[in-house]
Amino acid sequence: MTSPQQAHGDPATAGRVLDLVLRVSDHQVVGPEGMLLGNVDNLVLREHDGRLLVTGFISGPGGLGPRLPGSLGRWVQAVWRRLRSDADAQPTMVPLSAVARIGSAVEVTRHGQQVLAASMGLEHWLQTYVVSRIPGAKGGEDRLEGEPVQDAAQHVWSPGPGSHLLSDLLGARVRSPQGEDLGAVLDVCAEAVAPTEAAVGVLRVRGLSYGPRATGSELGYTEDPRQGPLLLRVLFRRLHRAHRYVPLEAVDVDWQARAVTVAPTARPVHPHQR
Repeated sequence: MTSPQQAHGDPATAGRVLDLVLRVSDHQVVGPEGMLLGNVDNLVLREHDGRLLVTGFISGPGGLGPRLPGSLGRWVQAVWRRLRSDADAQPTMVPLSAVARIGSAVEVTRHGQQVLAASMGLEHWLQTYVVSRIPGAKGGEDRLEGEPVQDAAQHVWSPGPGSHLLSDLLGARVRSPQGEDLGAVLDVCAEAVAPTEAAVGVLRVRGLSYGPRATGSELGYTEDPRQGPLLLRVLFRRLHRAHRYVPLEAVDVDWQARAVTVAPTARPVHPHQR
């Protein structure tokens, strides 16, 4: 695995490893000029030739809703669909070919900014017909300025065979071949396979980390042994000592049941051992 410094800021290179929850999910999305465009609310996974690929991300309620528990998640999705003009609303996916860099923020290209603009019709409508008509409202710089892509339909994500969201995998119950409950999926480890100078490109999932305790797992104390103050480092690593990492080839995922069976090859989570 690459060093923590590379994981935080360097452009994607082939073989670079990313923990998707820790390094990508919920990060801010910024445009070519540094304009804030939203957050990464979900990631799109696709099964292809026996591999599991990360092909894009979703920003907004259409991606956030599936991550939220129970009735809250269903309510967010229902409200979002009611406010959309299309009858069968599905979220818009920004392809990783339109992501220039993954660091402390996810930087998209001009095309990525236009894809996001195409997905924010409701926001533009509110800004034009509601906010701008409030007496004294000055508004601000349009964070999605620019012409939306004309072929927006090709960026629509919809569930189906071989097409999943990262949230479908996170929290899935993990079992041994004998049926023993080993905890839940906490993070997904992926690597860049064909980056270019202009884009990150598709990521290939390498494996999963799982364990019985989710508390603090998104803070990176188990993945990076140098993360944070010494006292917290020791505390969280002790709390998460039962966390394990397993390569994808030793995993059998039942997407419908949200269950994962792992072969007995898992080892303690440590980034430099992956």
